[in-house]
Amino acid sequence: MFDAARGASSRSFARLCSGALATIALVTTPLVATAESASAATATTDFGEQVTDEVTTYVSTTPLTTEQVADDIADDGILTLTGTVVVSNGTADELPAGEVDIAFDDEIITTTTERDAWLGDSYAPDAPASDVTVAQQSVGAMAAGDSVSLQFSADIEVSTGETFAAQVHGIAAQYRSDGAATEGRSVVLLPGERDDEPVDLTTIVPVTATIGTTALISSSDLEILTAADGDLTLLLDAVEGTEATLAIDPRVLASIRALGVDVPESAASWLARLESLDNPSFALEFADANTSLQAQAGLDEPLQIESFAFATDDHEFDGSLTPPAATATSTPTPGASDSPTPTPTAEDDPTTPPDAEALQQVSATRADLVWPYATTAANPAALADGGTVLVESDQLTHGSGWSTASGTQQRIGDTEALVISSALSDLLATAVEAETDPARDAAIAELTASLSLVAGTDGTQVTVAMPRVATNGTAYAAVVDALDGAGVARVAAPPAASADVASLPAVKTTPGEFSDETVQRFEQLRQQEETGLTLVDLYEDPEDVREELRVNLVNALSNQHFEAGDFPETVTSYTAYATSAYNGVTVEAGSEVQLIGHESSVPVFVSNSTDRTVTVEVRARATTGHLRVGDVTSVTVEPNSVSRAQIPVEAIANGTSGIAVTLWAGDSVQLPSTGKYVVNVNADMETVAIWLVGIVVVLLIGFGSWRMLRRRRREASGSVAEHDPSPTS
Repeated sequence: MFDAARGASSRSFARLCSGALATIALVTTPLVATAESASAATATTDFGEQVTDEVTTYVSTTPLTTEQVADDIADDGILTLTGTVVVSNGTADELPAGEVDIAFDDEIITTTTERDAWLGDSYAPDAPASDVTVAQQSVGAMAAGDSVSLQFSADIEVSTGETFAAQVHGIAAQYRSDGAATEGRSVVLLPGERDDEPVDLTTIVPVTATIGTTALISSSDLEILTAADGDLTLLLDAVEGTEATLAIDPRVLASIRALGVDVPESAASWLARLESLDNPSFALEFADANTSLQAQAGLDEPLQIESFAFATDDHEFDGSLTPPAATATSTPTPGASDSPTPTPTAEDDPTTPPDAEALQQVSATRADLVWPYATTAANPAALADGGTVLVESDQLTHGSGWSTASGTQQRIGDTEALVISSALSDLLATAVEAETDPARDAAIAELTASLSLVAGTDGTQVTVAMPRVATNGTAYAAVVDALDGAGVARVAAPPAASADVASLPAVKTTPGEFSDETVQRFEQLRQQEETGLTLVDLYEDPEDVREELRVNLVNALSNQHFEAGDFPETVTSYTAYATSAYNGVTVEAGSEVQLIGHESSVPVFVSNSTDRTVTVEVRARATTGHLRVGDVTSVTVEPNSVSRAQIPVEAIANGTSGIAVTLWAGDSVQLPSTGKYVVNVNADMETVAIWLVGIVVVLLIGFGSWRMLRRRRREASGSVAEHDPSPTS
């Protein structure tokens, strides 16, 4: 049986579920009473008696719009709520049959403080009857590790004599089995008429693609991403015609432009569509590289990419993908260069590949916006470099006095800041990334309720941000539609940069930082790049490899890796990519060599365990004076294979000698693998063999001459009888 515990699990569950219970509400005027449904009996329930982390209760209801609520009530004065309860048994034992109660609090929640109190353990209803059970269902026995999903329906009777006002209530669900219980709480909104204005919701939406194993996005991947049902296309479908603020990764743009005339048609069309949008926008670092970590490690400016020639050299260009002329709002990758973006002119040759700056250029409407990774910047304002910094509310000090209702436009010292609501951003992300309808509905429910509580009669502007990964455009659009349908928020552009920063409300931040281990990993990345640079002469085009090393290093710093928690693995992968040849190209052990003659060659086998073709210099020296080794030999070795190099040698004297073999990348970098070969030198054997052959030849000639002379003498003396052709008798 599962153990009972009190307090913390209830609160944790409610927050973890991101609002697992949705849109059940009561009103004060007119009074709302519950009506029994087929599976519910009105009762009072004391929730929160026993809670366990091992058994969870997850409840959600289908989100409602203001129009749906009005129509439902107008029909018969009954508001029907439907939803799902999911109970999971995380214990190692079977749970006996139990029951689930779903209840809501009839007191209206009007502030975020009351909301937090309901979600916590400190909330106590005025009377037991304030928690009204609206649905009860039985649950059969559950095996260890199993879950059960139940559909429920509850009818709420509403007087139609007065206008139905939007309001927020607490809601809870409790599963009980064999005397133990687990509970989840949330807050929900029932949409209706409201006196305040919808929240102006500035939504930061990254336009990026998953960082893969290649420096730039491949042509085949771009074709998939920009197809009619591709992720990048669906993202533009979701944000086009809205005021969503686009945080554009220049890596996506550079990947398309670098292909020149060979770019997939869908990718070229997607780029043109992106550049035609009227959405507010700003540029991220290339690959959304983490600037906070680089600053903490002591860099004065982010790592820069100087060239993409490795990508553009293989393609022709006609100017069709040339970035639009630079304007006051066009911007290259932040920190890539302090010089202004050059404006293309009619004299420019359209067949010339664009340089690194042009490939990354973003036509941004808000080039002043800078978005450090959440809560990691020691001084977020310093990263703004005179612009406007986006800062997570989680990094504000408790003494700042900021709340979501305070608005987004603040200042940190002399720097303008747009404060991102960390809590609301988490709910938005949960709703967009949810893999099931109940999970999505739950997050939308709490998000709409929370936004309803911060709305003001004079309007409130709140900033939220999507996770720094490729965004699910379809899911994002569905969430935005739900917020709009509930009448609590409308997507809005960020406020214009203030002309008087000093007049903005002041907030303070708590210095953030990465762990020493993470900083050490960053230093390791830079060291591996340096090591990789010493090995570029192993490859056919050293300059291309040099450029790819830097691009892949910046890719390794992508905030996607920090968001996913796989930065350590990324460092390991980059180390293997940059330096695998250092230990991966080796001399194979050889057998004893028999050297006969003065001049010959010794075979040396070189192994390449990397996934790239290398050309290595093989150098050898004799360990004794019996041999003289010839010039340096180069050998090309295919990936995961072995090739043979022939080392020219000259015998000086007979005896046993050795050859020490080393491998080199170019003229100056020796690889660690070495080899030693034992060589038995028999220089005189060649001379002896020649004399023997000569003697044999002389003997053969002498013997042949003797036989010929002897035959002639016999013929001359008549000792050889003439042949008689007549038959014998």
